[in-house]
Amino acid sequence: MKKLLLTFIFLISACDGGVTNKEAITSTPQSILFTPVETQKNSTPVLPTQTLISNPIWIPQGPNEIVVPILLYHHITESSTHSQYYIEPKDFEEQMQLLNRWGYTTITTTMLVEAIHKGLSLPPRPIIITFDDSNLDNYNIAFPIMQKYEFTGVVYIVGRYLGAENFINVEQAKEMVNAGWEIGSHSMNHVDLSTITSDERWYEIHGSREFLEKEIGVPVLTFAYPFGVYDCNIMDVTYQAGYIAGVGLGNSNDQCTYDLFALHRHAIKLEDDIETFSLFLPWQGELQSP
Repeated sequence: MKKLLLTFIFLISACDGGVTNKEAITSTPQSILFTPVETQKNSTPVLPTQTLISNPIWIPQGPNEIVVPILLYHHITESSTHSQYYIEPKDFEEQMQLLNRWGYTTITTTMLVEAIHKGLSLPPRPIIITFDDSNLDNYNIAFPIMQKYEFTGVVYIVGRYLGAENFINVEQAKEMVNAGWEIGSHSMNHVDLSTITSDERWYEIHGSREFLEKEIGVPVLTFAYPFGVYDCNIMDVTYQAGYIAGVGLGNSNDQCTYDLFALHRHAIKLEDDIETFSLFLPWQGELQSP
């Protein structure tokens, strides 16, 4: 009963803004929205050259509000059309290198949810790196780059795309899972969930979870809304379908109980240089030894 009441409260809270705008992905951060003491405002980030401390001590965080930036990528490859959804491999590696130098440690969305619910030991600078659509370059290019820096990610798979040409197949998904990655759903057909019937919506949300769990053989517990579009009804269906969280778009690093089905993700775009990228990060500079 307590869980149902809590769900009702955060769904009502998240619904105050109505349907999330598809164009939110085109926004550019103007400043750091959450500024811990160690972040310097209104200054150009300076990339450190020293090696950071290894194996930082994980500390209890939560429950409720936790600071965890969530990054969103689509393609990690060159684009002949200069689409905003493509990040060149050299730029992606520069971003991963910066995260490594600044002491970030990747966690999964399910770890974040557990920390929000009841508290959990997390690294001092946790971050979640997500990929929507499960494009093959996520496996061929992003996966080995992230392994180089001991990072893991969350790949949100469209059911119909699994094993299709230029998309990740079952065996590749399992390899990523064995390396510590998490699998989430991105619907069955990648449609705008606000424009279809209730039966179609249930199939897209619930049906994709059943399909992916059967094909890949792992729990699928979090859902990424196609185009970043969601409303009260869509969030409610996502909850009823058995997911523990939903991820959309946003400009905040604060994740809390009321946002469990509307977790904020920063969409990383082609035109984001390393200084723009750094503005998404709540902690900048070297991680000092305790």
